[in-house]
Amino acid sequence: MIDFSVNINPYGTPRSIIERWRNFYDIIHDYPDPKSLSLRQAIAEKENVPIETVFVGNGAAEVIHLLANTLLEKQKVIIVEPTFSEYGKACAKVDSSVISHIVTEANGWKLKADELIEQLEGVKGIFICNPNNPTGTVHEKQELLKLIKACHERHVLVFIDEAFVDFAVEDVSMKSHRATYPNVIILRSLTKMYAIAGLRLGYCLADKSIVQRLEQAQVEWSVNALAQQIGELCLKDEAFVTDTKMKIATERMRLFPLLRECGFRISDSRVNYYLMKHESISSEEWLTYFLKKGIVARHTMNFRGLKGDYLRFSIRTKEENDRLLDVIQERCSS
Repeated sequence: MIDFSVNINPYGTPRSIIERWRNFYDIIHDYPDPKSLSLRQAIAEKENVPIETVFVGNGAAEVIHLLANTLLEKQKVIIVEPTFSEYGKACAKVDSSVISHIVTEANGWKLKADELIEQLEGVKGIFICNPNNPTGTVHEKQELLKLIKACHERHVLVFIDEAFVDFAVEDVSMKSHRATYPNVIILRSLTKMYAIAGLRLGYCLADKSIVQRLEQAQVEWSVNALAQQIGELCLKDEAFVTDTKMKIATERMRLFPLLRECGFRISDSRVNYYLMKHESISSEEWLTYFLKKGIVARHTMNFRGLKGDYLRFSIRTKEENDRLLDVIQERCSS
């Protein structure tokens, strides 16, 4: 089986981590730093921000839930969808009232600021995934900035999840605007690019007053010592990131035209996964067919606004992508 449903780095964990693996043994004997100070400092230096604006969590999911717990209890929240389900789950746990703002294929899966600004009355926060999961598309910077400014004037928090930003060749991050607009919280994940999902490691960049509230709410020793140490080493391995994004971009440019020739509509992804939908064969039929051929796709039945009409695939190695193409061409020629 080849699992195309998982959207972490197909090239695995950096060799700089694998080669040091035995050296990590001593770390597990002692309690971790409860404030992750060394890792936070490394992140602050990489992102060129004060350490007081960096918060580290046990995966981006923990950060999302802590943000909801501390800032959004019983508040009105907008979620730009289809997107990662964890935002909705976190809001539901604190009795937030959620408004789903659906973007569609017809508008390139991109938001329009004016449409969201019209809905801001009484809203406390907005969740935006950029690059978005599951489409892989990137919202226009001018639209995001227009929305951020409007939200700042209305005291609305803007949570921008950039978990997959490292896979984009171009600079699509909104972190440079965070200092100007303290209502912006940038979410990041280290597990996707560095293929360390089992360790759980994520962080956010936010106003220091928000970071202080998150620290007070976080369970003691939430981020384990091994994750902290490996996180620091990952941040230093810039060559690994550059090599990965170039390989992914090369495969993306090669793969998409071939899929379109086979009758698929493909989302304009800038990262390591994409949505696709065939013009004449249903996604349900494709899902079953792929499984019979040893290929696992990600269904979209639980993504609001997609209704299972699309499949999400990750971009994997050339050999694995070739296998996918062979299986598709076999089906289309039969």
